[in-house]
Amino acid sequence: MNRANDALPDDHQYYVLTDDNAIRKRWHLNKLRLFELTALSPADLVLDAGCGAGNLIAEIAPLCQQAIGCDYRYGGLAFAAARGRGAYVQADLRDLPFPDNTFTTVFCMEVIEHIDRKTTAQALAEIHRVLRSRGQLLVTTPNYRSLWVVIEFVADTLRFRPEMVGGEHISKYHKGTLADLMMTAGFAVERLGSFNHFSPFLAALSDRWAERLHRWELREGRIGGNLLYALCRKP
Repeated sequence: MNRANDALPDDHQYYVLTDDNAIRKRWHLNKLRLFELTALSPADLVLDAGCGAGNLIAEIAPLCQQAIGCDYRYGGLAFAAARGRGAYVQADLRDLPFPDNTFTTVFCMEVIEHIDRKTTAQALAEIHRVLRSRGQLLVTTPNYRSLWVVIEFVADTLRFRPEMVGGEHISKYHKGTLADLMMTAGFAVERLGSFNHFSPFLAALSDRWAERLHRWELREGRIGGNLLYALCRKP
């Protein structure tokens, strides 16, 4: 499964969390901490579908029974495994090497914008298969009815991030199309919202207040944030 961000360094996702750029660091921290919406328990079996450098697995592994990261890029998996938390499997999301009804929770964070709609539908069908009944799925993706369109243009024009093969994002979503995607795949959408409205930018002045604003933005549920999330459940 080829993704548009194949040119990213394998450790890129890890190092943005230690970035000297306060805005960029808070942007990615907000995204990482979104896992709290799932209220993980020590009994949970968790899959991070498209785990990259393993940031999420490293964060949640102590909180659940087992956390497994899955990605098709070996370099990212090797970097993630060297961090010593969780387990990792190299696989295509369209052909997951797990039995039916294995996981209680699946994360698919910042993946679907990098693959075409057909591939996304196939990947979601596999996630649906390996997720237990009443299991939950958390998906995030940029919001193309927000200021993200401007942010992306500026970041690409000024080369604020590594150049990516085929462009940064090849599938673009807004609230309605994300909800339709998840329901078509057989999931019930329990919570649909957005985040990273203004909180990352406040981090330039105060990271503590930026985190508080992030939590307020999540609680208010306004849809104009630069990133979307869908918290779904398999019936």
